[in-house]
Amino acid sequence: MRVEGRNPVIELLKSGKPVKKLYLQNRIKQDTKINTIIKRAKKSNIRIIRKSKKKLDQISSTGSHQGIIAMTDKVDNISFDEFLENYSGQDNNLKLIYIREAYHEHNIGAIIRTAESAGFNAVILPPKINMTPQIIRASMGASEHIHIFNESLFPFLKKCKEELIKIVGIEQTENSILYTKSKLTGNILLIIGGEDRPLSNSITNKCDIIVKLPQHGKVNSLNMSVAAAIIMYEVLRQTNN
Repeated sequence: MRVEGRNPVIELLKSGKPVKKLYLQNRIKQDTKINTIIKRAKKSNIRIIRKSKKKLDQISSTGSHQGIIAMTDKVDNISFDEFLENYSGQDNNLKLIYIREAYHEHNIGAIIRTAESAGFNAVILPPKINMTPQIIRASMGASEHIHIFNESLFPFLKKCKEELIKIVGIEQTENSILYTKSKLTGNILLIIGGEDRPLSNSITNKCDIIVKLPQHGKVNSLNMSVAAAIIMYEVLRQTNN
């Protein structure tokens, strides 16, 4: 797995996750972030390999490496079952979000970034969505500080039901409740749909509640990462009250 860009690489090094090696651009201008990366890498005995910008451009997947690329293992090395087992017995404050579908990697990265900032414990992706350098870059390093799992939706929802985790769909339906009028505390799982596909009836039927955002404009939907962010921060607000 490649982690590209100064902020994402700094967050990777701060997380303590194993880094195989760092590619650093030749004759790169030394600034605070580059100095921090070099200092942390040397302290952890991480090999630093100097490369030309042309070579880094060839290695890069994002096109925005900023002169630094880290090579590391996959984002999470424990299963969701292990995560739940480790979390068992803690306060009634487990916060999860499932991204049902997404075509644009920047939306996934933005949701991961917000989830980490809002104090969520994990982001869950369907098996067909893999973490990529683009998603990690869009998360600005947040992916290094939050659990990320791949789980098939319906078996995952069954597991959440068994664990007494409240399932909350984010969707505009006849049965939706305004998000500010909904109780979003306790162990909770949010499900957000894709950019242009709503949650199906088979999914909403599995939800304990379905919440919606008020809309007064002519456009009938928000960007999925914006909608997810609003609901996640409402969860945080209610949790802290």
